[in-house]
Amino acid sequence: MNSTEAGLAGDTVGRLPGDDSWNYVRFYAYHRKFIHMDPLGGGLFETVYLPGHPALSTSNSELPVPGSWRSKDVFTPHPSVPDAWKYITRLDDRVTLVNGEKVLPLPMEGGIRQDPLVREAVVVGIDRPVPGLLLFRNTDDMPESDYLDAVWPTIAAVNADTEAFGQISRDMVAVLGSDVEYPRTDKGSIIRGQVYSTFAQVIDDLYISAESGVSKSRQENPVRLNSLSLDELEDLVAAVFQEAVGRPQPSADVDFFAAGVDSLQALQMRRALLRRLQFEGKRLSSNIVYECGNAKALARFLHKLSEGRPKQNGQGSKPSNTNRQLEDLIAKYAGFGKTVVREQRHTHIHTHTHSLSHSHSQLSLSHSHSQLSLTHNSLSSFYSVSSSSR
Repeated sequence: MNSTEAGLAGDTVGRLPGDDSWNYVRFYAYHRKFIHMDPLGGGLFETVYLPGHPALSTSNSELPVPGSWRSKDVFTPHPSVPDAWKYITRLDDRVTLVNGEKVLPLPMEGGIRQDPLVREAVVVGIDRPVPGLLLFRNTDDMPESDYLDAVWPTIAAVNADTEAFGQISRDMVAVLGSDVEYPRTDKGSIIRGQVYSTFAQVIDDLYISAESGVSKSRQENPVRLNSLSLDELEDLVAAVFQEAVGRPQPSADVDFFAAGVDSLQALQMRRALLRRLQFEGKRLSSNIVYECGNAKALARFLHKLSEGRPKQNGQGSKPSNTNRQLEDLIAKYAGFGKTVVREQRHTHIHTHTHSLSHSHSQLSLSHSHSQLSLTHNSLSSFYSVSSSSR
């Protein structure tokens, strides 16, 4: 194992007799004190080279001490052999969601992989609204729903250490059989890009199921939308709020955003509604939670939807003057004044945005016309002299 920035760091050949952990690196003893394994969570560590390392040629961090070089190489320790480390992947191997949020999959995958029922875990979600998970079984001894019940506490524990936008919801898990192979290196670590390509259809189906409200992992008995009264719909919205956010809503009139509903939780609320209600071909806007604004308005929208009254795809649930307010803001702030042409040192012409004052505008335009005449005369004289000199 070596790098341009820190030279040769270790190898896998210096093992004691009987030690067959050939895929674990041993750092050389003479510089081991200058190597810090920084914990990332989930049993994963980043290699950080400290100042004083004899081969260190650069630095990129002040942590854990000034002059450190964070390699972004991620390892996991051997379960029983001290100072033996297995390479996993690169730290900059991230999953970027459609909203630009970056999910770090390694700690999540490493934590989930610790479950004895899990053979491999791969976080997905590039250019998607929320992250998902490919879960490769270690056993096929139980039905899929029972299997997910068994491993869910592990996933929930990993979620607790993950930022809200990166957490995995139960209906975003695709369970794959113990005989399903996946692309991996000779060291046994996944080849992320090839996994995404190989299981592209599985990933697409996972998001399609979530979009339609169909969950393979947890079946619910949805009720007909038009069978619920307005009060019952308000109770349902309150229930999905608590399910997504983890606490009761303050009141039916409180704005969802003000109540702490982030974009991921808004999507989870929408998916919960799709699971619990039969919409019979009617569609919900992907941003329906924020469009309605609060529980009372969302329940009222659903009630009108059951009667066929709302506009297509859930649009139009906000107050009717929203578009007018937006048009007023555009009219107020989108103007950039008028543009005139000025002459600068005869041959250099550039644009100038003048004051919004009307009288100043007239003066600038008049002055510019004079300057243009001068410029025209100057250019004419220039070309006349040039022609004569030939």
